[in-house]
Order: sequence, then structure tokens, then C-alpha cells
Amino acid sequence: MRAVIAFTLNQKVLVNLAFLVLMILGVISILTIPVDRMPYVRMGKVHISTFLPGASPSDVESLVTKEIEDALDSLEQVEYIRSRSYRERSSILVKFVDDSDYQKLYDELRFKVLSIQNDLPIDMDPPKFTEIAIDEWLPALNVILVGERSNRALSLIAEELKNEFARIPGVKDVRLNGEYSREFHIDLSPAKMNRYMITLEEVRKALLDANVSIPAGDFDTGKTEYIVVVDERFKTQEDIEKVILRKDNEGSFVRVGDVMTKAEYSYRDPHVITSVNGKDCITIAVMKQSTGNAIDICNAVEEIVEKHTERLAASKVQPVITQDQRVFIDESMNIMGSNLLVGITLVMVIIWIVMGLRNAVITTVGIPFSFLVTMIFMKVSGNSLNEITLFAFVLVAGIIVDDAIVVIENIYRHIQLGEPLKTAVIDGAAEVAVPVISATSTTVAAFLPMLIMSGSTGEFFAQIPIAVSFAIAASLIECLLILPLHFYDWPGGEKFAHGYTPPVDQPFLIKFKDVAVAILRIFMKHRAKSICAVFVAFIGALFYFRCFCFRHTSASSY
Repeated sequence: MRAVIAFTLNQKVLVNLAFLVLMILGVISILTIPVDRMPYVRMGKVHISTFLPGASPSDVESLVTKEIEDALDSLEQVEYIRSRSYRERSSILVKFVDDSDYQKLYDELRFKVLSIQNDLPIDMDPPKFTEIAIDEWLPALNVILVGERSNRALSLIAEELKNEFARIPGVKDVRLNGEYSREFHIDLSPAKMNRYMITLEEVRKALLDANVSIPAGDFDTGKTEYIVVVDERFKTQEDIEKVILRKDNEGSFVRVGDVMTKAEYSYRDPHVITSVNGKDCITIAVMKQSTGNAIDICNAVEEIVEKHTERLAASKVQPVITQDQRVFIDESMNIMGSNLLVGITLVMVIIWIVMGLRNAVITTVGIPFSFLVTMIFMKVSGNSLNEITLFAFVLVAGIIVDDAIVVIENIYRHIQLGEPLKTAVIDGAAEVAVPVISATSTTVAAFLPMLIMSGSTGEFFAQIPIAVSFAIAASLIECLLILPLHFYDWPGGEKFAHGYTPPVDQPFLIKFKDVAVAILRIFMKHRAKSICAVFVAFIGALFYFRCFCFRHTSASSY
């Protein structure tokens, strides 16, 4: 280790250049790393929702829920399946085994459910699959369109904005809520149906069979290949009237028009209604990717909305932005950032009081360096800057200077022994290298159990040991390779070799040292009693922690 430290002192241009490059890369990483409230965590859960118009809960249970559950029986790595059947709606929650391949299981689940669609009621809406993850709970923001316009007009505007939002980098999905589905409403005449002996089921089946869109292959002209589709979906009332039900006794065709009174293209009764101040509205939810930057996405959405504000105002439509994650992110970042700044300042002040301004500055430089290098690792490893990583930085801010203090203090001890400055720097840093590395390793090891926790909880809190380990490793590199050079190369180093005077009077430090030594001698003289006293204090602390820090609260309170 002595040779490595000597090399850094002799190659100060190279070391300082590497130091500067790492700092610049760290700043770039901060500016480009995804920013979010919380880290992206997959919960290993998938929600399957289906909608069957007009069905009772028992019908939904037997026709939809039971069929889907039977299809999922053969799915492996499933911890549990929970289902509920409501009027017109089925809700199924599938929980996978912790730490399994969630993406593979999700794909298998979709395949199994979609493969039984022919066994499900024809008039049922396609199943909706929602993988439960932190990003799926809350959108980056919502854009609500409200105004004195019909739901159809609002839907057309929302579709236009949706297409623009979907092109924003980092956007995973754009969802519309409050949009009414359109369908044909047909009124049948019971008297006419009795005359032709037509049942309601016959009419329903004939309409379903006729209202289809069938792929018919492709047509190759040699230069262009066309996809052929037979689209027989209903577009007008005449299309419905022409649908053949069957032949009558005279051999003539009985059509839907013979037994109906009217047909109109209208809205389906909505099963979800959204409103603002009592007015119907359309909600556009912008969902971000796990690697997307929530702030950049929100800014881009706001720019698009502002671009269309005048046109929307002319159409008497008002866009309203809600659940803007920028507000929560800025608030949390400001709180955690201010706590981090206060912590760094207090560390520097304490070191300045005890060891002098020169040592305080040299030591404190390791804090931003460690954080910036950590940001490089976080960026490369695909992590984001969030409340958890900032909490880890606040937690480790006082830890990463410990090694630097040990190195500087030992260098100064060698200076007091009369060694030349360069020799004192090399010997002082090399002498404590092994203890410093050992201490750093034990600190990292203390956080490793959080890294091996299983399930979504372990994945959530894994951000803490990752950030702490990166920061401590960076501080170790800084205190052994860069700090000795800064100590040696600092202006006035030769003058400092003859001693320094901290801002606090020496008698105060000497008295404090004498008290500490006296206490240490007492502990060394009465070792057994000291160990017993520490053990009793530890047990008492646990008892106090259990009795006063947490009150017994029922889980139903949350």
C-alpha cells in the first residue's frame, strides 16, 4: 500500500485529473439520472378485471371468474389467487412467489387467460391485465378535460392529446378514464317476434354472428402487399335491419328489421363515471416507464397542454392537471436535500473545531466526491434518485468521513514524530490502510442483510445498502488515494508540517482528552463490571425501546 500511495503523490496531475473527471461525471449523472418519489418495485401481483354487461354476481362468478381461475390452476410459482365477483364485473388478484421471474409468469398468465376467450361470454369486454408495481399505482400526472361539451367531443380531444403524450420519451402508457363506449341500441317488438316465432336469443346470436371483422389473408401485387380484412361490423341502422334471422313458412327471409321498432347508435351505460364539480370529464393518466424521469415527463406534458390551451378554450374545454408528481418530488427532494446539506455542514464544523480549517476542508471534500461517484454507479446500474436513496445519503454522510479523519490524524502523528511531510503522508496513510479497509468492510457488511431480504419489501429497501455501499467504497478510495495527495499538495504544507492550532483553545482539548483517558482507565481496571454495566444498559435500552417508542395499534387502523 505504501508504494501505491507514493505513486499517487508522484503522479499528482494524473490523480487530480481522475478526481476531476469523476466529479464531472457525477454531476452529469445527477442531471440525467431518473428522478422519482420512490424506487421502481414489482410487487409480483397481477390484477385481472373483466366486465360483463347485465350480468348478476352469480352469473359473473360462474361464467367468468370460475373459468379464469380454472385456466390459472396449472400456472406455476403462484402463491395465491383471490377473486371477487360483482354485478357486471369480475376482479381476480394473482400473487406470484417472491423472487420468481415476474415477467415470465406475467406473460404465461396473459397467454392462459387469452387462450380461453372463446369459452367466455361473447358480449364480455376483453380482460384487462394490470401488473401491480409502484409505477402502476400513481401516474406521473393526470390531465382532466372538463367543459360544456358532449362526452364524445371530449373523447375525441382526449384521443388527440393521448397520441401526443404517448410520444414523450419515458412514457409507458396513456390511459383514458371516463370515456363512454358507443354501441347500437335496438328496440324489439314482442308482437312481431311472436308472429314470426322468433326468440330473443335468436336475435342476439344473429347479431353477434353478423357483426364481425375477419382477416382474409393478403394480396400481393408484386410491388405492394395488401392485407385483406372482411369488415362486416354494423355502421348504420340499415346494416342491422338487413341481418337475416331465418326463413319463414313461405320461404322468405325474416330479418331483424321485421321484428324491431328502432335502432340508434348511442352510448353504453358507463360502469365508471368521472366528474369535476358535477360535470362529466375525461381523465388522461400518463404512466411513466421504470427508467423514465417523472419531472421531464411532467414538463413535456405541461408544454403540450399549454400549446393546445387556446384551441381548447375556444371549444369551451378546460384542461386541469392533477396528481402532479413534480409537487411531491420537489417537496421530498427539498426536505432530504436540506437535511443532507445541514448534516454535511455540521460534520465540517465539528472537524474544523477539533482539527482546524485545513483538515476540515480536506476531509469534507470526500463527502461530495463519494456522493458524486455513487451517482455514477446508480446511473449505470439503472437506479433512480428518490426518497430512499436520499435517505441513504443522509444516513451515510457522517460515516464516510470517519476513514478520512483516521488517515489525517495518523499523518499528523507522524509529523509530530519529526518525519518530513512527504514521508509522514506516505507512512501515516499506509499504516492505517488495513484497519481502515477492515472498518469499511464491517460497515458495508452491516447493511448487507437488507440486500438479501426477499420479496417486494426487500426490493424496495435494497436501495439503501446499494447507495451506502457505493458511497463508502468511494470514500475508501478517496481517503487512501486522493486525500494523501491533497494533504501533501495543499498550499502551505511545509509550514503545516511544524504543527497546527485548531480554533478551540488547546487547554480545552487537553482537558477533554484527560477526562476520556480517565474513563478509559476505569473501564480497563474493572473490565468485568464494565461489561456487565454495558450489558445492563443494552437490555434497558431494548426495554425502553419496546415500551415507549411503539404503541400497540390494531392493523385495522391503517
